Amino acid sequence: MLYPVYDRALHEPAMSGCIDAQTLLVIVEGNDLLNDAGPWRRVGAALHACWYLDTPMQTARQWIIARHVRGGRTQQDAAAHYQRVDAVNARRIATYRARADRVLHWPR
Repeated sequence: MLYPVYDRALHEPAMSGCIDAQTLLVIVEGNDLLNDAGPWRRVGAALHACWYLDTPMQTARQWIIARHVRGGRTQQDAAAHYQRVDAVNARRIATYRARADRVLHWPR
């Protein structure tokens, strides 16, 4: 089975590798894995455990804006994009936290 990896250059998922019968452990990462709406409910049901990585919003904001700047955005455009897209997503994703099997706090 092929699995996707997010390609930041394309800003899209890209098929990357293969999981076969010899695979013992699969770790997946994604913003909506704890979402229980629509098709996401089936994804969560297929996971053995789901952990939530809790990062303070201000820390995440700094990291995400810096990542956008490294990707070619200006500081001003990166901050505007964060407010318009990333902050909205972060607030939505935070509502799923209670569904996690375990909450990790990072950085500590």
